[in-house]
Amino acid sequence: MKKFPSFILLLMPSDRTKYYAGYYEQNRAKKLAYQNAYYERMKGHIKGNKELMDLLEPEEAVRKRQKYLDYQKHYRQMRRQKVNAVKPEGQ
Repeated sequence: MKKFPSFILLLMPSDRTKYYAGYYEQNRAKKLAYQNAYYERMKGHIKGNKELMDLLEPEEAVRKRQKYLDYQKHYRQMRRQKVNAVKPEGQ
């Protein structure tokens, strides 16, 4: 459990879930803006790395792309089995 300075504990309500719910609600816009900026930055990095890989090592880029597609296919099959196992009869 996180240790808080004693003065913060006095300001915090006895039910911390209310405190954190209010905190996250108040800072929701900031958090979403940060997440969107981070997503755009990472998207740019990934795109740049892919372009470099395509130029410098095209065979390796094709191999990595195929490995990624195989992983996605396997994951979808695994999830489909789990979802179908949970579905009630007649659906």
